[in-house]
Formats: sequence, C-alpha cells, structure tokens
Amino acid sequence: MPPECAGHGPADVSGAVMHYAEDSNCFCGEATVRKFFPIVTAILLCGASSMAFAHNCPNEMKAIDAKLSSKPALSPEDAAKVARLRADGEAYHKAGKHDEAMKSLLEAKKILGI
Repeated sequence: MPPECAGHGPADVSGAVMHYAEDSNCFCGEATVRKFFPIVTAILLCGASSMAFAHNCPNEMKAIDAKLSSKPALSPEDAAKVARLRADGEAYHKAGKHDEAMKSLLEAKKILGI
C-alpha cells in the first residue's frame, strides 16, 4: 500500500490526478501509473524490436541466396568472401550469436550491392 500523502488517503484515488498536479512527490496509484507507463512501454518496445532484429538472420540469408542465384558479376575473391560470410552468418545464427551473424550477413550483402 502506498503511503498516505497530504492530499488524500491511500484508498482515495479519485483526487489522485488533481493532487499529483499540485505535488509531484506524491505516490498516488493512478498518478504513478500515468507517470511511469510511457517509460515502461518504451522499454518493452525496445526489447521487442531487438528480438525481431535478432531473428531476421534467415531473411538476410535468403536475400543473399537470391542474389547469388542470379549469378552477380563478382571477382573470384569477392565471391569467395561472400560465400564465407554467408556460411559464417548461418553458423553464428545457429549458435545463437545473432549480432555476429548480422554483421557477417550485412557485410556479404554490402559486397553484393543489396
């Protein structure tokens, strides 16, 4: 139970918003939720977006494979480097190292011009 404040008792939340406007140090139920809701929402959205990014590896591999199937004009060195980066990206992805996987896959895509 939150401590009582000067504006109202702990069970009286009807005046919490108005009282909060006068006393920002008040720990009122509804006012506190309204104060921290945007912060909690932003944290959750950041976590969700990073998970979505981490599981995008298969789509990046498909894009590389599609470009390679069109026989792009690459030097033998670049072709070998793309193949190595693609294989490394898949290995990192299977090992759960998504940051490393994305680095390898994005470098391969850069060489391929996609």
